[in-house]
Amino acid sequence: MHEATLRKRNENIDGELIDSMIWSILREEYLESPAAKAKIVAYDVFGNLILS
Repeated sequence: MHEATLRKRNENIDGELIDSMIWSILREEYLESPAAKAKIVAYDVFGNLILS
C-alpha cells in the first residue's frame, strides 16, 4: 500500500531534490501475496551466502 510521497526530500546523484515514496505491507497481506512464495537468496559483500 502506498502510504505517502515525500516531495523533494532526498537528493539524487546530481544533487537535485527528488520525491520519495513510502510503501508498506502488513504481515497478513504479505503471507497471502505472491511475494511470500518467492525464493530469496542474499550474499554479503564477500560473496558469502547470508540468506536462502
